[in-house]
Order: sequence, then C-alpha cells, then structure tokens
Amino acid sequence: MSVIMLLAIGFIAPLRRVVTLAVGNVVLFVASPFAPRTADFSQLPGTTRLLASDGSVIGDVGRDGIRSAQAVKLKKLPEHVQKAVLAAEDKNFYNHAGVDPLAIVRAAFSTLRGRTQGGSTITQQLAKLNYTAGEKTLFRKGRELLYASKLERRYSKDELLERYVNQVYFGEGAYGIGPASRTFFGITPDKLSASQAGVLAGKIRAPEYLNPRTRVLEVTRRRNQVLVNMQREGWLTKEAYNVALAEPITLTPPSQEGGGRAPHFVAYVEREAKTLDALGGSAETRSAQLFTGGYKIETTLEPKVFDATVASVQARLGAADDPTTAVATVKPGDGAIRSLFGGLDFATTQFDMSSLSGRQAGSSFKPFVYMAALREKIDPRSTFDGTSGRVIPCYGDKPVDNYAGEDAGGTL
Repeated sequence: MSVIMLLAIGFIAPLRRVVTLAVGNVVLFVASPFAPRTADFSQLPGTTRLLASDGSVIGDVGRDGIRSAQAVKLKKLPEHVQKAVLAAEDKNFYNHAGVDPLAIVRAAFSTLRGRTQGGSTITQQLAKLNYTAGEKTLFRKGRELLYASKLERRYSKDELLERYVNQVYFGEGAYGIGPASRTFFGITPDKLSASQAGVLAGKIRAPEYLNPRTRVLEVTRRRNQVLVNMQREGWLTKEAYNVALAEPITLTPPSQEGGGRAPHFVAYVEREAKTLDALGGSAETRSAQLFTGGYKIETTLEPKVFDATVASVQARLGAADDPTTAVATVKPGDGAIRSLFGGLDFATTQFDMSSLSGRQAGSSFKPFVYMAALREKIDPRSTFDGTSGRVIPCYGDKPVDNYAGEDAGGTL
C-alpha cells in the first residue's frame, strides 16, 4: 500500500505542475491581447540621489546610507536565499506562467474559512509594485493579471526574480535584499545563512508587523514555516534544516549614522516627493519608486548657506543642557529653500524641528510685517486692533492669540 501511495504522489506532483502551467498559459494567452503596455524595468533598482543647487551631492534617499537601493545580481545570491524567497512567496514560480490557479483557489477557500492567505505570484506582485499599486478599483486584480502576462512574455524567470528581490520591501526603510541584509544583520546578502534568509523572506508578507526587533516570537514562527517549506520542497537537507532551526535570530543594532550632508533636508525632500503623482497613485508605490528608482533630484539647497548655518548653530549651542534649535532660510520671491537645519543630532532624533514642529515663529516675524507695511506705505503711526481672538483673512477660521491669551489692545 505504501509503495502505491509513493507512486501516486510521485505521479501527482508533476501532473500538478503541468496542469498549473497549462491553465496559467491559457489564462495569460487569452488575456495578453488586452494587456496594457508595460514600461521597461530591465534596469535594476538604484539609489536615488539628491543634488544641491551647485550640483554637488547632498545625500542618498534613505534615513541612513545603508537603506537606499543597492542592486544585487541573482547569480551573486546563494541558492538558499533564492529558495527562501520562493518558499515564502511563490514555491511554484518556475512552474507557472505568471498565474498560479491552485494558489488562487487555496487563497479563496482560506478566505471563506476566515483566514488570510496570499494568492499572488511573484510576477503578479511585480505587476502591482510597478503598475497597479495605486489603483483602488474592482478591476485592479484583473489589470494585475494583464500586466503579469506581459511581464512573463517579456522577461525570463531569472530576470523577474532578480527584479523582485531587489525591489520588494523588507521593513525599516529597506527596499531590496541588499539593504535588508545590512539593516537587520549587518552583512552582505552573499553571507546570509539559511536561517537569516528565512527571516528576511518571511518578512515580505508583512514587513512592518514582522519586525524581529519587537516581535521575536512571531518572526521566529514565520521563519520556521519558511524553513519547513524549503525542506519539504527539497531545497534544504534535513541536517541543514535542523541547523537553521536551532540558529538564534541575532540582529545588528539599528544604524545611528546620519543620512548625508543635510539629513533633515534629505528627509524633508523624501516626504515631499512621496506626494508626487508622477511616482504613483499610492504612498506604497511612491515610496518604492523613490527608494529604488535611481533618480537624481535637483534641489535649491545652497551648500555655502547651509554650511554657514551649521557652523553658526554649533558655535553657540550643543551642550547637554542647551535648547534645541532650527533654521530655515528661504529666498524671497520664489520661496526657494536655501538652507534647512532641523536639529543638532540627527543620529539621536530624526525629528525635524524646522519643518515638523509646527511651532509659532513668535516675535521674530515682526520685522517682516513692519517691512511689508512700510513697503505698502502704511503710516508708521497707524494702530490696529490687537485684542486676542482675532480672525485674520487668508489664515482660516482659527483665531490668532498672543501667548497665554494676553493682549495689549490697540497696537502698531
């Protein structure tokens, strides 16, 4: 009986691969004439760089230097790293034509039972990452399949997998296996053990939730499941599986390096860039494109002005009991930001006092008001109602008060 069962299993597995490939090919053959045109993405993801007004480099996008995109060729990745990704996300990747009907059916039944299970292949995920992530319509999944059909016909499986491991998000600002390896383990991808590969591959499904720094138990369970899948598929020997299972998850401390010459300004540009429709229709798409697009972003920052700002602040502040400070220098007329200094120690806190604090300028605004009044030829002897609770046109409905609600009545 056992021999019969083994023969049956040995027959069913190849048959399933054939059926999956055949059904997938039929679906994509029918869909391919309707597939939209895909922009070329054969060039691997690269680091987005910020340039100052004089063309010099300010810094690379990413909260520190290691999180920006650093593409890794697939042939440079150990086999167990590649297999860990497949075991976690798409074990039939090399046996389907972009769509895995059996995975979709399993996901549907899982949903009916109140459980969540992904049914998207790696090709479908690439389609979503690059083309449809910002869409919120009922037709998004259909368009995703259409894009997947184009990608499968345009690129080889190895090219698609290479693109995927270099673009997918792993958490903590790390896009791609290169930055992720350095962020969490402090090593290059070619040095990853099977256990470490399982941790990273397992994070792809929920990169922020499965944070090994805060959810060790959940991450360990997910890693173990990836290792089980690898062993079950014959990608990991029993001995290697046991070694990986026993290996503790040891992480490198979070990087304390500042990101480039003007880190607060770099972070400010990142936030602004993520609002641009040209990078995609959703925050997810924009972040992915910004971190991996390899763009050169020209800015208005003037290095000499910024350096003078930093030198001035450091000459006066910096002791342990000194207050924090922020400086923003804006060019009159076009509002170009010439300098942005958000705090003394970016490595300790990334909070930008210059653009995020929302604090009032206080009395420092008065010279600008006086200059504007004189320019408009308003008599210096004029007085205005300065009582608290005044509503100023163009400021909205929020009343403007003096500190502690005090006022001096009529004021110049």
